[in-house]
Amino acid sequence: MRPALIISVNNIQSHKMLSVVPFTSQLNAISFPDTFIVKPSIRNGLTSDSVALIFQLRAISSARLKKKLGNLEQTSLTQIENIIKTMLGL
Repeated sequence: MRPALIISVNNIQSHKMLSVVPFTSQLNAISFPDTFIVKPSIRNGLTSDSVALIFQLRAISSARLKKKLGNLEQTSLTQIENIIKTMLGL
């Protein structure tokens, strides 16, 4: 199990597949392109610095979700969105 940012715009309960950005606590992963460090906070529920592995954007079954940790701060969300747009050429 690992934390992930759900980036699907549709209602989670009504869709079987969701687009997510997985996170890792292995900080050396920041050396890969299209990654971003997220600091832990009460709002996001992370317990340690984590790297958003944006280049590993993937679809997963909503059945794989265990629990909600929290909500990503808007500044981090905006930066991740910008990386996704650049990565996909949007």
